[in-house]
Amino acid sequence: MVPHIRRVWHSLSVQETLAALHVSLPDGLSAAEVQERLEGFGPNTLRPIRRETVWHVLAEAVAEPMILLLLAVGVLYAFWGEIWETAIVFGVIGVLVGVEVYNEWRTEQALESLRKLAQPSAAVRREGKIVEVSVADLVPGDVVLLLAGRRVPADLRLVETVALAVDESILTGESLPAEKDAEAILSEVTLLAERRNLAFAGTLVVRGRGLGVVIATGAETEWGRIASQTAEIRPEKTPLQLTMRQLARWTVVAALILTALAAGLAYWRQLSSAKEAILSGLALAFFTIPEELPIIITMVLALGGWRLARQHAVVRKLQAVETLGAVSLIATDKTGTLTENRMAVVQVQPREHERLCCELAVLCSETVTLHPESNGRDGSSALTWLGDPTEAALLTHAQRWGIFPETVQHRALPRQDFPFDPERKRMSTVWRLGQRYLIAAKGAPEAILACCRWELAPPSSAGGIPSLLMLTEDNLSAVGEHRPDSLPTAALTAERRRFWQNEADRSAEAGYRVLGFAQRWADHEPHGAAEAEQDLVWVGLIALADPPRPEVAGALSECRGAGIQVIMVTGDHLGTAQRIASEVGFPAETRALTGQELDALEDAVLQQQLHQPLIVARATPQHKLRLVRLAQSAGERVAVTGDGVNDAPALRAANVGIAMGRRGSDVAREAADLVLADDNFATLVHAIREGRLLFANLSKSVRYYLACKLGLISTCLVGVLAGVGIPFHPLQIVLLELFVDLGASVALVGEPAEGELMRRKPRDPRQPFLHGRMLADLVAAAMTLFLTVTLSYTLVCVMHQELSEGQSRSQLVAATSFAAWLVGHVMLAWAMRTDHTSLWQQGWLKNPALLLWTLAAAAFLGLILVAPPLHQLFLRQALTIWEWGVVFLLALVLTLLFRVLRKSWAKDAVLPATRES
Repeated sequence: MVPHIRRVWHSLSVQETLAALHVSLPDGLSAAEVQERLEGFGPNTLRPIRRETVWHVLAEAVAEPMILLLLAVGVLYAFWGEIWETAIVFGVIGVLVGVEVYNEWRTEQALESLRKLAQPSAAVRREGKIVEVSVADLVPGDVVLLLAGRRVPADLRLVETVALAVDESILTGESLPAEKDAEAILSEVTLLAERRNLAFAGTLVVRGRGLGVVIATGAETEWGRIASQTAEIRPEKTPLQLTMRQLARWTVVAALILTALAAGLAYWRQLSSAKEAILSGLALAFFTIPEELPIIITMVLALGGWRLARQHAVVRKLQAVETLGAVSLIATDKTGTLTENRMAVVQVQPREHERLCCELAVLCSETVTLHPESNGRDGSSALTWLGDPTEAALLTHAQRWGIFPETVQHRALPRQDFPFDPERKRMSTVWRLGQRYLIAAKGAPEAILACCRWELAPPSSAGGIPSLLMLTEDNLSAVGEHRPDSLPTAALTAERRRFWQNEADRSAEAGYRVLGFAQRWADHEPHGAAEAEQDLVWVGLIALADPPRPEVAGALSECRGAGIQVIMVTGDHLGTAQRIASEVGFPAETRALTGQELDALEDAVLQQQLHQPLIVARATPQHKLRLVRLAQSAGERVAVTGDGVNDAPALRAANVGIAMGRRGSDVAREAADLVLADDNFATLVHAIREGRLLFANLSKSVRYYLACKLGLISTCLVGVLAGVGIPFHPLQIVLLELFVDLGASVALVGEPAEGELMRRKPRDPRQPFLHGRMLADLVAAAMTLFLTVTLSYTLVCVMHQELSEGQSRSQLVAATSFAAWLVGHVMLAWAMRTDHTSLWQQGWLKNPALLLWTLAAAAFLGLILVAPPLHQLFLRQALTIWEWGVVFLLALVLTLLFRVLRKSWAKDAVLPATRES
């Protein structure tokens, strides 16, 4: 049995690794050893994510103070036989609990896809035979065969490699495939992305083949550690969530106090019987509880999510809609986020030799697969190649010259292939054209230059360089081997060698991958790589890179204008990160650090760096997580973008985690709050702009609803204390709350932006949702409604000193209160449309939802007046035209007074062109 200890596997030799794992390379493990280790280490799967049952989530939702109070009110209503009120209360409870359970269930789906990403089987050597076994049955010590196109099933110490290259971008963020070397013995402190003698679970073999021995399975793999770390992270509560929790507590206390006060006073003053006093208290408690507020918030956020989806931003967690508007710092990944996550040819030297370089690239191409959905040369789009990204980029670039692999096969016959070797750092192929042989070579520039004796000279003014593949048997005899009178070649002097090496080094330092190309003709087929790769003719250099997305520069500029700091955090090389940063518009004074340099900085020093443009290269998931935590502790609202497994912990810890939808891993998408369906960084800026607008409108909706609720409580409480009683019937309350309050609150989310949203600084994340100005606005609006209703029924009662036959003062108060409440609601909704601009500037017809709601309210009011059944149901007593005039006049005057009052605290914070630190 292998002891349960961890070793620094990349610092051990192959023999030391095999000895530590007690395995023989030719034989592998026996069935008994596999069974024993499977029992000791467990299956090669991620530990099941601890999930809460539906019943547990349901119990937590019911245990909320607001729900408990509603239950108590419903039970008491049922006890007194008030069927209608009981049904309303328990109906509201069902909706609230259902929404909460659904939202919790969606949240618990995060990371579920982690267990689905492993391939179903792996090729393993056991008892001397290669067999296919389930990935879940792999154990430490198993010898695994790696082939191009397959995923690595567990963490492996490589023991044999043949031109093996692995795409590790999903784990490390590095855009280029990692070249692997089983013979390497590395330092213990070697970074994860540089451990070339290891292969990691979940990564993809893109070239070559190899053998590896399993060193970690399941949760002990690098993939598993990230998954475990991600599952343990709990995102911070948003200001709105904290406010809702506080509001629920305050509401419970206020409802209990008001219930006891109203019931006690009503009974003490002998205004009603004990039962009626208690029912009045319960009604006041029901009015006090903002039971529709969670529904309003959920509906508003859902509408916001729908609007974001139209911008190709899919919201996974509704709270992200609120938080987007407060984002003050974006920590963005590079590969696949700022760049296109594909290799492309960006430079050819010399330009005159571009066609020849493309032909040599095709002649030297290794196995790639044509994407089955490509249109081909007969369609309108270019071919798409899968496999090694570098090979695919070279073939794609060759298409521009009309050079395809089938062209080569039609004109030439492949004879020999000398694959890339880490020691030689080059590869070559031998082709037969007619009676002669063409040797094509590519590789590291220094390795190719070492094999060259000549270089191809620039074309003469009389004509260009002939195409190698267009030479026919008729003119092949005219082409001599390296002779100046055949191809325009020149001796490759020491000075010219230094020139080309300097050009290659300059491109490499800028973050490009650089390949050198050479060729020669021979009369006889060479024997072996050494003979083929001698006396070559140097042709030129091709530089490749993962190009930046064209829209990123404009998006970053808009972020700076909106007061949002952007930092790049990538697992790629520092030079590559700096080149991309320069190309997408990071400021010249941007500071660049590596992960190791980051480790040397104290938290306080690093926090200061986060207020300036920053690049962090060679970053691990732990580095990203540390940056997020430090930024949050400094008061920033952090958005993290990423597409790989390595981004998942930071995505989950961020205030808003943003994953790429097309190229992103399932892990990143499940850990994120927002998914960019088009992988477009500019969509993030659109989402932030939309988030700011949604938050501004959400604030209006919540203010409006709470103002109506506070106005209702004040009106009812004053009515009870004044001996008038509650001036509304239950049916009127249901109509007002479900139609008027909910309808207007949701309609307000459709308001267009006031001014330029992306020129305002982000709102202070430490500011509570119900801040001082919002509370003042809320109270003023509530008092507007309260005075509208109270003064209306007071004046109407004064006008009716003597009641006619069939009239009652309570019915007159109820009718006037309902009319004033309905009219006041409509006017107040229009008054609360804007915070910073006038209604004339905002436009009267720019919010169709609010306009439709107003027309519906007016139509309903008209039906009440002309339809006797509705008139009897809601008003119960007719109002004269003069009484309606009093209601409308008071509502209009008080609403205009409210608008004037609001101007005294309406201010707009607009930024200068760039964010100030």
